[in-house]
Amino acid sequence: MSQGGVAIRTLFISILLLTIALPVLGGAGSGSAIEDNWLALAKQYVRADEKLLRLEQNKQKGIPQQLDLRDDLRANLEHAPSPSIDQLTSLLRSLDPFDRKTALVVTFLRHITSLDLTKLVLNRYNDESDFFIRFYSHQVLMNLSDEQVRTVQADILRISRNEKYETILVTSLPTLLRLERDAVVPVLVGYFKKGSPGLKRATYATLRSSHDNYLEEIRSILKRDKAKGALAFIDRLDKL
Repeated sequence: MSQGGVAIRTLFISILLLTIALPVLGGAGSGSAIEDNWLALAKQYVRADEKLLRLEQNKQKGIPQQLDLRDDLRANLEHAPSPSIDQLTSLLRSLDPFDRKTALVVTFLRHITSLDLTKLVLNRYNDESDFFIRFYSHQVLMNLSDEQVRTVQADILRISRNEKYETILVTSLPTLLRLERDAVVPVLVGYFKKGSPGLKRATYATLRSSHDNYLEEIRSILKRDKAKGALAFIDRLDKL
């Protein structure tokens, strides 16, 4: 992927993560044309995200309005009747990628943490090429409890090692850092050795903010491995 493409998706992910994390004040008014059912709302949410990315890629106007639409859709979806696990499973098994995106949106926005659904998402992950399916999958993982995350640790490590979008590796850092330390540190060392400058900076910033003791261990391993380039990069960040 070009550096421009990475930058666009990094900005897009930042926008999405911020708006997902922020509470929605109120919901759509009684005159809203939004359909009050979870499937229709989730489909509109996916289309809104896809349009948001197109607007950013093409440097077009309308991003604030699109974000407002997503907030309305999210507020309505959070109050709509919940789908059954069987309904979500059926959508996740669909051959249509749009159906799978719809199921993932409902799962993460409604904070559905079924381990069976999670395992299905993880088992299919490496076969998925769609950016949004991968992005939404990591939103699903963020909602899991610490115990659930540890249960699927091997699968999370597997998809992290095989991830083709470095911007999604950035998205997955909070979940990755909830795994057992001995399993996570080698992955992080790999990010500093082989990752892009953007991935290195994001990993460094995340560790400094919440896992500062990891940095010393990573630094020791890099010294042992004579990874001079990675060490020099960390040293530059230390001085900022």
